[in-house]
Parts: sequence; structure tokens; C-alpha cells
Amino acid sequence: MPVGFDAMSGGSGGTAYPQNDVNNHKWQWHYANSNFSQTGPITITEISVRAENGTLSVAAFDFPSLVVTCSEATTQYGVATHDSIFANNLGTNTTVVRSGPWTGGPVPSTGGATATWIPFGLTTPFIFNPASGHDFIIQLEKCATTATWATYMDGKIGLTGTVGGNRYGAIGDCAASSSSFNNDEFVPIVEITYTVGGNVTTYCTAGTTSNGCTASINANHNPSVALANACNISVAGAEGQKSGIVFYGINNTGFVPGPWASGSASLLCVKHPTQRTPIQNSGGTFGLCDGAFALDWNAFQTAHPTALGNPWSAGSKVYVQAWFRDPPAVKSTNLSNALELTYQP
Repeated sequence: MPVGFDAMSGGSGGTAYPQNDVNNHKWQWHYANSNFSQTGPITITEISVRAENGTLSVAAFDFPSLVVTCSEATTQYGVATHDSIFANNLGTNTTVVRSGPWTGGPVPSTGGATATWIPFGLTTPFIFNPASGHDFIIQLEKCATTATWATYMDGKIGLTGTVGGNRYGAIGDCAASSSSFNNDEFVPIVEITYTVGGNVTTYCTAGTTSNGCTASINANHNPSVALANACNISVAGAEGQKSGIVFYGINNTGFVPGPWASGSASLLCVKHPTQRTPIQNSGGTFGLCDGAFALDWNAFQTAHPTALGNPWSAGSKVYVQAWFRDPPAVKSTNLSNALELTYQP
């Protein structure tokens, strides 16, 4: 980003800040959501920057402390100006995606139009939904630099409304609360590495059924308050030709999964109160592990507006598990593992 610069340099829009200055810095780089081609949630796993062009080398650098934070902005590029107070621009999903030393190099020149990408080294993924209508913010806090890139970082500058982003910074204070410097229509060019969909988390352990089956649960995306993307929950590896349900809870605080029943191979992974969804048949073959269940989460919530958890808000957690019949088992039933979903805007 900005869009269109993956295979070409930004031209004359390089910058020495913050990678080529030993002073402390704090910056917010704001990118319009229109820079993203995806129309639903994505999980960002890496952010990289590069030298201004392929003829420049990056020296060995040493930043003892670099904190990178990602956030969905509270404003939208071209609609409202950003606040000079850094915190006022950050949304509720603000996440520190890496913290600690950032060292690397030397990175030789490529001799081409663009230079080698240099990753920040994210340790925490960040979920961003371009359909939210808000900007994407990368915030950097760089402290106590001992060695710099010794060259400019690639960026793009242009006329109002042409670049798709702005930057706001404070030079000399990595803990500043407000910006003292800004560039309208200038942003560093960054490479975003991502996967489509939200970061869905599975947890707990599935029980082993009388036929040796272990049912696993998953989802293709986290749900969206605005129904901006599909959220389809699937269960595979269940007993064939058995009835079952998908059920969920909304608060696992302090909850420790425990046996479904004394002697059962299954664990109850979802804290009460819980909500059942309609009963299903697993299909497949009797005695085999080819049974499956499916739930269109958006359709269920739309059809049941008074179901547990409604109305949903961004950041709400959902804990989901499957239950199905297994007559020879303890309590004549077994359970899958579990799924943690997080509502996106």
C-alpha cells in the first residue's frame, strides 16, 4: 500500500523518518480502506517496508525498541480529518502486533525498480475489515536507536485525494500523546501479508467416540455485526447417521473445561448459559467417521433475533461446540472440540 506500488517505487516520496534518524519517534500511518481489494475481514500477519528504490542499500540497523500497533481508525480518509491526539484515532480493536528490538541488515540493493522488503516481524496477527468504511492505521513507537538504515524509506506523495493516506508524527518523543508533524497525502509504502478471513481460534479436545471418531469444529470467518462476510461453522469427523446440534455460549470467563460426564471421553468446553441451534442429522455412513454438521451463523442469528448474545457488538466473543448421539458411549453422546469466534464490525 498504497495500491499499485507493489512492483514500482514511490518515486520522489522517500522519507528519513523514522528509520534513518536516531531521535525517538512516534508515528501514525493512515491508509484508506479503498487500498484493500478484499471486501471482508482479513488477518494481517506481517507488515514490511523497503528502501526508496532498488539502487539503494540498507545498512545494518539496530532499533532497541520498536512497538508496532495496528488499529481500525475512528475516521475515514477523505471524509473527516484525523485528530492530533494519537489515541483519539484508534478504534476498539487496537492491537500491539510486535514489541521489542528491531535489528537487521545490511540489505544490498536489488538493482531493480523496487528494493527488498524488510519485515517488522509481527508476533500477533491483526484482523481488519476493509468493509468497515474506516482507515487502517499502523502506529510506530521507536526509541533509543543506535544504528539506522543510512538511507531513505520508500513512500508516496501526491495531490490531495490521490495518494490514499496520510501520516502524523512526533519527532523526539516515542511516548508522545499528540502529533507535532504531519504530511497530508504522504505515506510510506508498505507490504501487507494477510490471509482472507478473520483469525478463528479452536480450543479444547474432542471426545473419542465408540467407533474411534474425533469430531472437529471450524469456521471460515469470524462473524460480522454488519453481516459483511459469511460465517459458516462446520463439524467434520462425527459419527455417521447420528443426530446432533451446534450450541454456543457467550462468556467463558474463569471457565475450565471438564468431563461431559463421569467416565466420558468428551469435555464440555462452553460455559453456561448456552444456546442450542436446530437439530441436524450427520449423514454419512453408520459406524464410520464421515458424519458432518453445518451451521450458517448469520442466517441463524438473523432468524432468531432474541437468541443468546443478541444484539451483537464488535469484540463480542462466541464459544461454539457440537453435540451428537453415540448410544454406546457414556451419557449416549459425545462432543467435538470447541471454537472461539470474535465479532468484527
